[in-house]
Amino acid sequence: MRLALAMLAYVLPNLLPVSTAAADGREDSKHRVMQKNAELLLRVGSTIVPTTQLETYKEGPTEGRWTWIEAESGRARGWAKADELVRLDEAVPFFSGEIHASPADPLLHIKRAKAYEALGKPDQALQDYDEAVRLDPSHAWAYNWRGLFHRARKEYDAAIDDHSRAVAVEPGRPASYLDRALCYLDRGRFDDAIADLEACLRLRPDDAQAYDRLGWAFYSKGQADRAVEYCSKAIQLQPDFEDAYVDRGIAWFAEGEYDKTIADETEALRLSPEDPFAFNARGWALSAKHEYDRAIQDFDRAIERNPRFARAYTNRGIARAGRKDFDGALRDLDRSIAIAPDRPRAHLNRGIVHLIKGEVTRAGADFDRAIELAPNDRWLRYNKLIATLMTDPAAACDNAARLLGEVGPRDELGVYTAILGYLGARKSGRKDDAARFIEMGEKLAGGRAWQGHLVDYLKDRADERGLLAAADGPAQQTQARLMIGLKKSLSSRREDGLEDLRWVRDHGLSTDALYPLAVQELRRLGLAEAQARPTRPDA
Repeated sequence: MRLALAMLAYVLPNLLPVSTAAADGREDSKHRVMQKNAELLLRVGSTIVPTTQLETYKEGPTEGRWTWIEAESGRARGWAKADELVRLDEAVPFFSGEIHASPADPLLHIKRAKAYEALGKPDQALQDYDEAVRLDPSHAWAYNWRGLFHRARKEYDAAIDDHSRAVAVEPGRPASYLDRALCYLDRGRFDDAIADLEACLRLRPDDAQAYDRLGWAFYSKGQADRAVEYCSKAIQLQPDFEDAYVDRGIAWFAEGEYDKTIADETEALRLSPEDPFAFNARGWALSAKHEYDRAIQDFDRAIERNPRFARAYTNRGIARAGRKDFDGALRDLDRSIAIAPDRPRAHLNRGIVHLIKGEVTRAGADFDRAIELAPNDRWLRYNKLIATLMTDPAAACDNAARLLGEVGPRDELGVYTAILGYLGARKSGRKDDAARFIEMGEKLAGGRAWQGHLVDYLKDRADERGLLAAADGPAQQTQARLMIGLKKSLSSRREDGLEDLRWVRDHGLSTDALYPLAVQELRRLGLAEAQARPTRPDA
């Protein structure tokens, strides 16, 4: 149910795992290593796995001439020969010596650039990347490495330009298409990403990462079923591909398959027990199932592993709101916004919590900021409409009419927008508009059984007993009681709605976007009762 608050805090695209090491090199470089040669042999179990991906690794225990290493990108781990590694704090002078001996070797400049990059010295790194391109402008890999550097710094246009040059000089190289596709994903150019990923797969049909990213591109386009298909193909090709389980789990979530999300994220954590993305995604699914205590435990683990994981703070805040710990929710949402102030969903959810607490002005400011950050997101304006209904029913009526002009016949947002318009029209005494809104709601409900029940009740075609009997699950029970309470509060005997509104406040699903309406109406009716009650003179 997208109207639930937990559903409004979308998990943004799960990019490839990023290093949790300090970007400026402040983490102890003596415990980080690089490979000396272009190819590194890793012993994984009884298998020797070669890797040509230049990486920085975290150093683990040593057994004789072997050292356990884990790539900070999360791509590889295993035992490597100690004499094939160089500690990061010694890497720049080591590769400088190699360059002095072979100044025309571009790969040596790439290696030193990687060392500078890992040490948080981007200007020196870029100089070496530029020199590698100058020394070998006819090979794609030099452009690709520089493109990867630009992407890591979120300089996406420069990265796309470098990867495009790589494609131009060596069109048969699949990695160039894959790397450019990752930049397109970062930019939100999903169709361009899909084209590049399909080109990569034509050249390298067994590329599990390309299938996984193809799945993510389709997920980002709203085609979660195709995302599941391609992530499953990635897992079939590489059964231990942790990223693919994380991404497929998120796609399952979009399909409403929360148990499958939990299963995939649990498998991802079996493969990589420290992955904050998997903890966050599993917590997200648990929160959607209203298992808030378990969800909070997962968000806690995600935050322990990445204290600046803004989405995990947002999602923990939502789970705390589900437990009606609204002050705790605000603390988490404040922290999320402090870390990532340009994420609209954090502002949206903080606005909803402010609404619940009766802080309507603050809520409006948060909704306005969310809409400013994502002006084309109709769900943000829908939530702003709820806030407007609480303060200015006539304006809510007008805003609902405008929003209805943008929704399609299959958009579930439409029915709820029509209901809010109906309530605004009733509250502001615009009977004709109320009739038009509820007729529009009936038309948009179509085959949606639950939304049809809500419209039938508001049109007096069903009684409250029938509506409550039709309500299935906490969200529908919350909405049923809310509509009963609001409808009664609009009648001449407003106090009749108090019992249902109190039920919503005390027992309803507080992560439902409509929940604040019950709390606000109780405040309004309570004030009216207090004003109507005779006062006693002071003794």
